Formats: sequence, C-alpha cells, structure tokens
Amino acid sequence: MSQVAWYRKYRSQNFDTVLGQQQVVETLRSAIASDHLSHAYLFTGPRGVGKTSVARLLARAANCTATDPAQRPCGTCDNCKVEIGSHLDLIEIDAASNRGIDDARALREKITSAPSMGRYKVYIIDEVHMLTTEAFNALLKTLEEPPAHAIFILATTEAHKLPETIVSRTQNFRFRAIGTKDMLAHLRYIADQEKVAIDDGALELIATTSQGSFRDAIGMLDQAANSGLAQLDAVALRQLLGHSDPELVQSIVGAIDESNAKGLLAAIDEAQAEAAQPAQLAQQLVGVYRARVRSAAAANQDDAGLGEAIWAIELLLPVLKSPWPQLALEAALLRLIKGQPELASKPRLTSTRSSKAQSISPTQTESNASPASSEAKKDDAQPAPSTGSAQYSDELWMKALTHIKQRNNSLYALLRSSCAVEFRENNEVVLACRFGFHRDRLKETKNKQVIEQALAKVYGTKFTVLPQLETRQASAAPAPTPAPEAELVASALEILGGEVVS
Repeated sequence: MSQVAWYRKYRSQNFDTVLGQQQVVETLRSAIASDHLSHAYLFTGPRGVGKTSVARLLARAANCTATDPAQRPCGTCDNCKVEIGSHLDLIEIDAASNRGIDDARALREKITSAPSMGRYKVYIIDEVHMLTTEAFNALLKTLEEPPAHAIFILATTEAHKLPETIVSRTQNFRFRAIGTKDMLAHLRYIADQEKVAIDDGALELIATTSQGSFRDAIGMLDQAANSGLAQLDAVALRQLLGHSDPELVQSIVGAIDESNAKGLLAAIDEAQAEAAQPAQLAQQLVGVYRARVRSAAAANQDDAGLGEAIWAIELLLPVLKSPWPQLALEAALLRLIKGQPELASKPRLTSTRSSKAQSISPTQTESNASPASSEAKKDDAQPAPSTGSAQYSDELWMKALTHIKQRNNSLYALLRSSCAVEFRENNEVVLACRFGFHRDRLKETKNKQVIEQALAKVYGTKFTVLPQLETRQASAAPAPTPAPEAELVASALEILGGEVVS
C-alpha cells in the first residue's frame, strides 16, 4: 500500500495551522466571521507557500454550517468532512490543462446551476495565468456579473501575466515565502512526528535550499527520511540534494579572486565528480557574491571588488534557468576569471553623423541664444531643436553626466558602468546596454527625461534618447574614467534595495 506524501499529510487542515501567512489568514477570518465573502479572490505568490491549501480552507468555510461564523471551517459538519474532490460544490480546475475558450464557456454554462450541498459553488482555478486570452475574456464576463451563489478563487505564481481587467475584479492576497525560523520549527515538528533522527544543520540546509517553499522543504525531508542514510547530517544532505561542499565553493571564489584558471578548472571538475547540480552550485556562488555586495553597500565601504561582485551576480543568475546549466556555469566562471571587461574596451561615445552634418558647439549655442532662451535654460526648459546634429564630445558628455548625477545618482552610475553611448543623425542618442534590466530602467519615462534634459542643457538642443540592448562590439573609442566606489555602491543599492547604514 502506497503511503501519502508528507506534503499532503501535513497540509493545513484549519486556519490555525497555516504557516507564515498571518496577514492573509487574519483578513480572511475577519471576512468569514462577518459573513461578508467576496465573489472573487486572487492568491499570488511563490510556489509551495499555501495558496491552494488556503483556497480549500476558504471554500470549506464558505459552506460550513457551524452556527458561529468565527468557528468556520469547524471540521465536524457534513460539508467540512467531505473529502476534497468529492464535494459537489467545490470544483478545482487546472488552468494548464483547461486553458481554452471552450473550457471557459463550459464553466460559464455550469456556474448558473444552484449549489447541491452548500450555500456556494466555489471554483478554485490553479495557475490561472495559463489561460488563453480568449478564455480570460470569457471568464471576465463571469467575474463582472457572477451568480450570487458563486465564489471564484484564482491562484497563480505569475501574477504579472494576468490581465489588469481580471486583477481589478478580485480581492488580491499576496502570499509570502516562508521565513527560515517558521520553516525550521515546522520541519522539526514533522521530523519528531515521523520519528526521523536528523540534526539541526541538515534541517537548516533544507530550509535554505527550499527558498521559502514549504512544499519543497517537506518533499526534501521526506526524501531524506527514506534515503536509507545511516546519519542525516548536513554533509549527508548536501550529497543527497546535489549541493557542493562550502569549502569547494570558497575554492572556486578564491580561484576567481586570484585569476587562477588552473585552480578554477580543477574545482569545477571536483564539483562534477561529486555530482553537484550546476544550477545549485551557481545559486551557492550567487549567495557568496550577494553577501559581499550587501556587506560593502550597507557599510558604504570603498571595496574594490564591489563592482566585480555585482558583475558576478549578473553572470551567474542566467545559469539558474539555462537548459544547459553545466555549460552556462562553466562559461560564466571562465568569464569571471578573466575579470570584468574594462569599460575602455567598449566605446562610450561615437558618432555616425556624416561629415557634411554641422556639429553644434557650446560657443555657437551661447552666441545664438536670445535672452528669452537664456531664461528658459535657467528654468531647465528644453531648447528648441536645432537643424544640425550634435557630435560626441568627452567634455560635454561628462558635463551632462554631472547634471544627471545631481538629480539621480544611481542613474548616473548605471550610465557610467553599463552603457555605451552613440550619437546619430537627427540628435538621436543610442544607449546600448549589456543587460535587459538596465535597458528597461533607462526606458522609464522619468529616467529618459532626466537624460534628455541634461543633454539639452549642455548642448543647447533637444535630443531623443533610445535605450536598447547591445548587439555588437563597436570600434575603439576614448577610454572613460572608471566609476568611483560611491557609484558602485549606488548600483548595488539599486539591485538589492535597502539603504546605506553609517
């Protein structure tokens, strides 16, 4: 006879046992106690944090017959005792396999029928972001004018993929990743209940690896308990979960710090020999570099390796989702050991302006400016566009960066460290970024305006800024001055969030 998986065995049976979601539970309990349930809820958050479990508890509470609403779900009435999957008024739908327009239309037809066992028909739609656009449109009609006896509970790990029209018609509850302290306490409880001898170091490793997913953590504990290992300690768990030894991780980091290619390759080979998971190793390395960044940024230290640590994180993160993680990891580490490319190797400013186009110099601008235009410049208003095209000038670009720094220091640091700049015809300025999130930040209206206004103030003419991803290596150009550590701290704060603590 097959045993029930532990993540199902220890699923929350009432609101008191829901782990790490106190704010969500308190709000729902208040709505249940006042008998004021909404017609639609949206549960969002990481996987394995209790979205479906809480949805089922809410469904039970909606049809619970307990006299006191505050005691629902009571767990003893007929509606509460009915097993999930056999209650006629609780319908669970997997949006991944029921995602089409026909499925949505069938739902609209069925929802009109009255409940069979309770007061409400409750529809739980899991991974709702998987629905097609047509299915969302059909569901929208139902959410706009739902029958009085219907309650929808939508759950998803990717809320950003939902149409705003759907989100705006639901009560949105954000589920958080489970904290390490709560996770450890509950894992210890389960281990004691199942009579599993496992030390605290091993449980801590499970809690860390799960990244806040309680379902993943219980699954790993279940796996460890049935592994047949004589001793369940941190060393045994590392082997079981595909972790690399911390000393090996430090050896890799040390080899990178010392530019020791031979040592790095030896450490990579050792990790492979230990059957370490490449994505897991990349995650451990990200943890090391993240700790460096946070330490330097929080203390506002002049750490020469801060920029290198940020660059390391940017290189290692894609490994976590790569279809070829071993190859991606090796490529990232070999790039790291060569060191961060000097900014001088990338052109900061070039001009594709034809030789016939007339450049605009500060002298020409000042001599042609009227008193009215001078007043406008004092007010930081953008001058009218010129008929010529502006040429790159080291001096003028640095002046523009100075103006940008006064208004937004992290934007200034981004431009100095991560973007090549190119002047084109018609006063277009292309900002070529190495990474998509840098490009997306520069595309934000407020940031584009800061850059365009700074250029206009220095050059005396209007510019159009065009952020884009870097597609090729351009020819040599003047080497810029490396960004000081204060700018790297600003970049670190931008990536990690937080503030500098003196």
